[in-house]
Amino acid sequence: LFADGGARVAVVDVVGDGVLAVVDEIRAVHGADAAVGFVCDVADHDSLRRLVTDVVDALGGVDALVNNAGVALVTSAFQDDDSYESAWARTLDINLTAHSRLVRLCMPWLQRAEGGGRVVNIASTEAIVTTAGMTAYAASKAGVVGLTKSLAVELGRHGVTVNCICPGPIHTGMTSTITDEAKELYAKRRV
Repeated sequence: LFADGGARVAVVDVVGDGVLAVVDEIRAVHGADAAVGFVCDVADHDSLRRLVTDVVDALGGVDALVNNAGVALVTSAFQDDDSYESAWARTLDINLTAHSRLVRLCMPWLQRAEGGGRVVNIASTEAIVTTAGMTAYAASKAGVVGLTKSLAVELGRHGVTVNCICPGPIHTGMTSTITDEAKELYAKRRV
C-alpha cells in the first residue's frame, strides 16, 4: 500500500525469505527502486542501529515508520521460571522495546520529513481484553498503547505524528495456526 501511494519502502523481517518475497512483489509492480529489503532481529539494539543506517543509506531518510514486529509466546503464571522469564524478556524486547528504539533511532529523519514524520505502532486488542496464558503479550501490547500516547504528546510539537492500531484476530503469520472458529469466538467475546 505504501508503494501504491508512491513511497519507497524498506521491508524488514527476521526471516529472509519473507523479505525477499515482499520486495519482489513490490518491485514487480512499481520497479526496482520501489523497495529494499533487510533481515533484522529487532530485539537486538545493535542490529536496529545498523538497520536504520542501512535504510537511510538506501532510501535517503525515513518519513514514516510502521512498528509491526511481534511475537506471541506463552507466558503462563503456571509455567516454570526459566521458560517464563525467557519468553517474557523476548516478548517485551520485540513487541515494545524495539518500538521505542526504532522511533528514537529514526527521529532525525522523521523530524525533517516533508509534511511531518509519521509513526504507526501496531498494538492489539490484547491490550484491552486479554487471553489467559499470554501475560507478556498483553503487557507488551498495553505498553505499546501507553508508549504511543506518550510519544504522540512529546513528538507532536516537533512535527511527528504517532498513532497505534489495535487489530483483533486477523489473518497474519502469527495467527495462521488459529482456526477461523477460534478467531470468531474471540471476536464475539470482545464485541
